[in-house]
Amino acid sequence: MAMLDRYKKSGGFNQLLTLLETCGLQKRQKFLEIIRQEDPRWASALVAKMIDLERFLKWNDSAIAEVTGSMMEINVAAIVTSLDEAQQARILGTLGHAKRRKVQEHIDTQKPSPGEIATSMNKLFETIRRLSQDGVLRLDKIDPDLFIDADIEDRLKQGKNIAGVPSLAEALAANLDELSKTPDSTSPHLRVVTALDSQAWEDADGSKDLKALQQEFTLLKKKFLVLQQENASLRQELSVAIGKLEQIKKIA
Repeated sequence: MAMLDRYKKSGGFNQLLTLLETCGLQKRQKFLEIIRQEDPRWASALVAKMIDLERFLKWNDSAIAEVTGSMMEINVAAIVTSLDEAQQARILGTLGHAKRRKVQEHIDTQKPSPGEIATSMNKLFETIRRLSQDGVLRLDKIDPDLFIDADIEDRLKQGKNIAGVPSLAEALAANLDELSKTPDSTSPHLRVVTALDSQAWEDADGSKDLKALQQEFTLLKKKFLVLQQENASLRQELSVAIGKLEQIKKIA
């Protein structure tokens, strides 16, 4: 079973998004690479809907205050200590007097470790998601491109438009461009081709020089990338057809 299959049910997109937002950068990049191989548009949608600190700090004061007001002071303080002076003032300025005093006490008396800062960042993202799902935080008003449709899994399956997310054709084109720039050693699929090609170079006789073999390998790699994108496109079209068939069955 493909990794994405378990998340294509209702609510699965939010679960996967929360997982990506709260894991380390290297693990997130590996997850996204796997997802991109399975379905480029899902990968594009996840990246488009992902919250980071820079994006959060661009929100209006009331939205930031809604989030920090729902967090423990020790977590807010840990986040603040990792920011520059302007960003610190941005967050502290949105806090009520009592909460700001408690946060400042933690800042003055504690030096959070990198692990504690990372945990507090995760608390921030989890709080934003919880407040959004509870209807307290209106992302459609605050940051429309971050808003997640209740039926986003179906919209992705059927190839429908989603705010802030590129179309299937755009996602495939971007994925092809990304893969074509990826070093062979970092792509699990291209790594196999590279290994085979390297062996071929070692075994080659005088009938082909190294330059000719390199050109042949480059051509094969391009063909492989195109086939990979066509396969993803066909899977998407099949999903749309299955969805339409299910609707017809319900009507009948």
